Amino acid sequence: MSRRCILLATPSKARGNRWAAGLREQGYAVHVTASAASARELLTTRAVDLLWIEDSLLPLPSEAYSPTPVESDLWRSVGLGLGLFVLGAQATGAQAQEYLAAGATDFLPVHAKPADLLLTLYKAAGRAERQQDPAAARFLPNTAGMAPAPHRDDEGDSPAPDSHRDALAAPAIVALSMPMREVLDRVEKVAPFSTTVLITGETGVGKELVARALHAASPRRDQAFLAVNCGAIPEALLESTLFGHKKGAFTGAHQDHPGLFRQAHRGTLFLDEIGELPSRLQVKLLRVLQDRQVQPIGSDETFLADVRVIAATLRDLAGEVSQGRFRQDLYYRLNVVHLHIPPLRQRPADILPLARLFLHKLAQRAHRPLAGCTRAAEALLMSHRWPGNVRELENVIERAFVLSEGTLLDAADLPLLPSPQALLRGQTTEAAPSQHPPLDAGTDHPFPDVLSIKHHTKELEARLIRAALQKSRGNRTQAARLLDLSHRALLYKLKALGLDGSD
Repeated sequence: MSRRCILLATPSKARGNRWAAGLREQGYAVHVTASAASARELLTTRAVDLLWIEDSLLPLPSEAYSPTPVESDLWRSVGLGLGLFVLGAQATGAQAQEYLAAGATDFLPVHAKPADLLLTLYKAAGRAERQQDPAAARFLPNTAGMAPAPHRDDEGDSPAPDSHRDALAAPAIVALSMPMREVLDRVEKVAPFSTTVLITGETGVGKELVARALHAASPRRDQAFLAVNCGAIPEALLESTLFGHKKGAFTGAHQDHPGLFRQAHRGTLFLDEIGELPSRLQVKLLRVLQDRQVQPIGSDETFLADVRVIAATLRDLAGEVSQGRFRQDLYYRLNVVHLHIPPLRQRPADILPLARLFLHKLAQRAHRPLAGCTRAAEALLMSHRWPGNVRELENVIERAFVLSEGTLLDAADLPLLPSPQALLRGQTTEAAPSQHPPLDAGTDHPFPDVLSIKHHTKELEARLIRAALQKSRGNRTQAARLLDLSHRALLYKLKALGLDGSD
């Protein structure tokens, strides 16, 4: 099957390359042209599904002057059922409406980012599906069984490499909300430098994806990106994993191991859950960051480690420093630039685009014609607070996709999402969020006697930990995995909550 073909017509080669990179990442075939004449020629010689064109190349139908033959032909081509998206470099709001009235599918400002173009395509597909348009599929890519190939644009030049392509157009990063736009704007600013970055945010918000975006947009993008979870590896093994060891340095060291710092030389090392790093290794990490030298276990030699370090944590490291659990000097060394990824509940504009993205990827993989949600399903998705953030949303969409039977995902296909009130009451029966009124809905709402947030947070954590331990039959490692915690974090919580692990 061929990929959906998009013709991008813009006099700005830089904009064309940036837009084309984002669209190709999603599986579209893209031709880039810089003039109305070349756009018309391509429309007559290539099978094009969609046309994105700047308004400077496509005058309004009501312009007082007579359009050139090229412009007239272009309008006639658009009238033959071609999906037309106008990018406005100079049009006013009234002119935008005129484009839409003349047959344009949508209108965007010329400074739109690749993510904006992609969202517009998904919205157009959703509108067409609701209107039962048989040609709705033309808005969505068809990449089943195909791998993207190297491309040369139709002006004869290879597109200039776009250093921010992966950061701004990576399939898993959706940034339609202002909070996430601000995050990616900062990624653009920070990426060219080797500055150490600390990424914070709740579990499941996409901290590693942002770290990969930083790497992909940096001069180090052609070198290694290595990641390690500091809370998932025992201390002795973590030291060797990070810094390496010499053969015979300890029992089981049957050969030299370079360690991740040396393996990531000239690249990027992502240290996830940095708050779980043991105190002794905090000292060693600080020395490596200061001196750019790494000394393997059991070796007298030091090696250069030209590595950009990106660290991430869901912990409040400043609070950990004040309580003496994390070194202050290391905190300052890591926190040169701080990126906070907001939880999904604080960026609701990203919920439906992310859901469509996950659904589209699943449909591609399974070769199923399911690439949208009904309004009832969208309303249900928007009503949930997503405590597990993007990871929870992806899991919900996958489960719904497996259970669905129609061509659109409906509310009936979605799993019932548990409410925080039900969890606090220890109920295992899940209920849709809409069945639970807000706290100010009336006097009939069952307010708890104790209103302390800290009290109920601890109670909720205790219930979830007990449930995980019961499900894992007391296996703490498996329970930590179910709770999306590191093993060390689970042990800390067991102690803090006064649980012995056998509950």
